[in-house]
Amino acid sequence: MGRYRDPLLWAAFDFQSRLFSIAGQAFLRVHFVQRHDQVYAVRSTLHVLAEYLGWVEILRRRIYFLDLGNQESNRRVVELFARIGNVLNDDTYPDAHFQLFRSDQRAIGELVLADDEEADRCIGYAEFCARLESDPKFAAWFSRLSDSVVELASLPGRHPRLVDLQVALMDLIDHLDPERERFPQKRRFRLNHVGPPDG
Repeated sequence: MGRYRDPLLWAAFDFQSRLFSIAGQAFLRVHFVQRHDQVYAVRSTLHVLAEYLGWVEILRRRIYFLDLGNQESNRRVVELFARIGNVLNDDTYPDAHFQLFRSDQRAIGELVLADDEEADRCIGYAEFCARLESDPKFAAWFSRLSDSVVELASLPGRHPRLVDLQVALMDLIDHLDPERERFPQKRRFRLNHVGPPDG
């Protein structure tokens, strides 16, 4: 798992960090003043989500061929993947912002995998942005999510799906980095549906 743990850990951390900024720190309202900042806010948000899904897809493909060590730990990782996927998929939240059905989650994960079959990695931010601009079929997969980001910029408050996603991702990070080697406790905040975040 070691070779996959760190990139998955960073992808999960970047994704939860953006969710924390959106739901807890008015990130989108701040960045939707200037057009350039708005484009950055949308694209970078889409990228951190896609990169996380890309690493989940890599693990899904490789898990049958790897000795991942502790079976109980592996089961917990799979459970956490499922929990995060369920939050994205769930249609019982008050709105559909950031809702992404399971098959679409896998499709986006597949789309951001690098073409190099010898290397398990996701495309970087520059290539991601270039493909959004130049490949309509690629961009179409992100259209609904992009609309969600734009709409959330004008909707204050903590959106339950974003809060639940951020907390579930932090649980994954805690499991992957229990000794706080990569991310110390002072960087591990969890959103609440009301009130200040938990440290």
